[in-house]
Amino acid sequence: MSRKHKNDEIEIIELSTITGEKIRFFVFDVVEMNDHSYYLLQPEDLLENMEEDEVIVFEKIKEDENEHFDLVEDESIVERVIEKSNRSITEEYSA
Repeated sequence: MSRKHKNDEIEIIELSTITGEKIRFFVFDVVEMNDHSYYLLQPEDLLENMEEDEVIVFEKIKEDENEHFDLVEDESIVERVIEKSNRSITEEYSA
């Protein structure tokens, strides 16, 4: 997946929960940081108590030929990823 630009449509991906439930997410940004790929996602149907401007940060994990997404629970990583995304978006829109 590539980074979203101001004129691109938002991409949608579908992830499965541990119980097999499929959830569709809007991909707002992909941030490369310290050799990791972080995805800023928002469920197509917002979760209970979730604000419209909130995103969930997942890390894309590649193992051999398989890949999956893990929820990032470390708040310091989440904050750095969101800050980097905000800086990139600000730079892109001011260019």
